[in-house]
Amino acid sequence: MAVDDLLQLPFTRDPVRRSVYPDDIYFRETAALLEQWDDEQLDRMLCRSSFVMFKPDAVVGRRIEPALAFLADHGFQVLGCAVLELDPRIHRELWRYQLNAAPLAVVRTVDLILESGPCLLVALRHEGTAAPGETAPGLLAELKGSSGDRGKQGGGAATLRTVLGCELLCLNFVHAPDDPADLVRELGVLLPRPEREAVLAMLAAEEPPARAGVEALDAARRLYAAHPAHPLDPGAAPVPEALRRPGRLSGPELSAALDALGDPGDPRPRWDRIVIAAQLVEGLPAERRPLIGPPPGARKGHRARKAAGKADASGVDTVRYGPADWEGPPRRYGPVERVAVLSDTHGNVAALAAVLAEPEVRAADLVVLCGDLTWGPEPQATYELIAGLGERALCVRGNGDRYAREIAAGVRQPAPDRPRERWIPDRHSAEAMAFLAAVPFGLVVEIETLGTAFFCHGSPRSDHELVTPGTSAERFAELAGSADASVGAGVGLIVTGHTHLQFDRTVAGRRSVGPGSVGLPYHSGEPGTAYWTLLGPGIAHRSTRYDVTEAVERARRSGDPGVDRYVSTLLDPPTPEEIIADAEARLFAN
Repeated sequence: MAVDDLLQLPFTRDPVRRSVYPDDIYFRETAALLEQWDDEQLDRMLCRSSFVMFKPDAVVGRRIEPALAFLADHGFQVLGCAVLELDPRIHRELWRYQLNAAPLAVVRTVDLILESGPCLLVALRHEGTAAPGETAPGLLAELKGSSGDRGKQGGGAATLRTVLGCELLCLNFVHAPDDPADLVRELGVLLPRPEREAVLAMLAAEEPPARAGVEALDAARRLYAAHPAHPLDPGAAPVPEALRRPGRLSGPELSAALDALGDPGDPRPRWDRIVIAAQLVEGLPAERRPLIGPPPGARKGHRARKAAGKADASGVDTVRYGPADWEGPPRRYGPVERVAVLSDTHGNVAALAAVLAEPEVRAADLVVLCGDLTWGPEPQATYELIAGLGERALCVRGNGDRYAREIAAGVRQPAPDRPRERWIPDRHSAEAMAFLAAVPFGLVVEIETLGTAFFCHGSPRSDHELVTPGTSAERFAELAGSADASVGAGVGLIVTGHTHLQFDRTVAGRRSVGPGSVGLPYHSGEPGTAYWTLLGPGIAHRSTRYDVTEAVERARRSGDPGVDRYVSTLLDPPTPEEIIADAEARLFAN
């Protein structure tokens, strides 16, 4: 396809781009590479695909996982990823037509950010771009929001940048092209020819690779491991007293301050210095008009989903909420001898701490947590206990974990009459929310004496399907088929939470196990009992006593708006018989 053809609809609607890009060497070089692809492939590459680039602040701020979860919730699937290094020259070329308007102090500050570490480019496919003239790059640019977006929006549709909590103009975490013509040019700037051809091949793929989302998360975690986390909070790195003024620093003073902050010999941590620099240049006005701005009509407000679910006439959420698009087949672990299975912690720190102290839990090869981890009075402290287990802890996604992430991401609106739905997500740190965003739907462990075990929260096809000792053989066989479809034949043991019941039965030729609930069990025993299960060599149900008075006091001190109901359930839970009857009548409970 000729250069001029790539500057017509649907590739761009901007007359300025049509005028400038034919003479842009990066655009021309990438356009030449596109001549080998046919029209169908070009449509997939340029109109149905795009990319997002996570900058170094997204790495140290731990924003990649929640961003990918937000994008997945809006229909973007991962095609592949690549790690990039950006130097000042690439920075200037990438934003050549916008930086002409930027104050030089802002340019210098962005240099400090981009020189601090690698970026992660993630190629994305959007299957819903069917409207005339609508393209994936345009949708992604609208969804991303502008670099001026701040914090969480109180009204209207959330953007990626508001969800990620951008506090400072220069620390805005992500970049994405505004339209397909930008995509062509920017790949030419960012990548040498061999890597550019590899990314173009990703964008041309007929279907997203099964494990592409998992591989992108793995790449993010490798970057996290190499680059310590930083809160990127102005409160954690305040501007030194010597640089504070009633008004702004003069040009020479600001230039000298930025030079000092960029000095590798400065003893302060690098990211403290970068956050200080970002504060010093915050609010500096543009010095001229950018040569090229967003395409006409862009960023007027995207069509974000206001609620993640769909309800039938009774108000019941009818979406099954199976594995997310980014996940691919469930991860496999083992073989191992023993697995401690904990489920439905629900923010009960006293109960979780007591179970984790059990000798059999401490000695287990793996600790699998079957969802609903933090939906309760102490989300952050619960996350920190789980994170302290390191790689020995494996988690699957509960419907409560999904709810917290969806509300934080702005894709589900909390019910106005249920303040707890806003309170709980707001009690997660950015790192805790990133953790929830990366928790998979299910996982598989090979246990030496028990064979292949599939772990999930609700069922292998839904995170809120109810599996109990009363589940019929017909329904169990149907839902178990989803485990076979994702894993392959040979799943003999299915472990599910969600009902807060402890049980072990053979049904439809398989073993169905409920480990019980650690934090909010439905049982006939004494309050202050946490229930869990040990797998290997056999299947052994366990219970642990803990100080329920402490749990109640902690819950009341937390400020949880739902504390009265929580405490009532903790001290006087429904019986297993009541739960089984209710669950088998409802089948799903979101």
